[in-house]
Amino acid sequence: MPSSDEPKIVRPSPPVVEALWSQIEPLVELAIPRACGRLQAKDVLEGCRSGIFDLWIVGVPGRHVIEAVAVAELLTFSTKRVLSLFLVSAKPLRRFLPLMAEIERRAIELECEEIQVQGSRAWRRFLPQLRERFTVLTMEVDHGQR
Repeated sequence: MPSSDEPKIVRPSPPVVEALWSQIEPLVELAIPRACGRLQAKDVLEGCRSGIFDLWIVGVPGRHVIEAVAVAELLTFSTKRVLSLFLVSAKPLRRFLPLMAEIERRAIELECEEIQVQGSRAWRRFLPQLRERFTVLTMEVDHGQR
């Protein structure tokens, strides 16, 4: 029988995400700086509401604490479907690791051929089953007058 301190992984429905947003948002905010200015926490909430994003939470039911969140989006290309995990936040970090099995189950359900994880290179230590396939380089565009 699982203890009340055993973490539980859930992919809540949009209404549940909204109801728990006050607990989810601080973890999302921690990861926003690593999103390179592409989105804000309110965009994550709206993406969950509209069904564009999947969000998972890891919590300890006995303590009513959310310790990790992960946000993913389905990318459909002409040759394959990819579940792109683009935002992860966990306190402590080890709480994220059990999420990968749930994310893989979701990828199978969505008939994806690949899971893509965007994040720090440090994730390679925690997720040895993933391999680095390419590097994304970015450059700020100067819209000022020259």
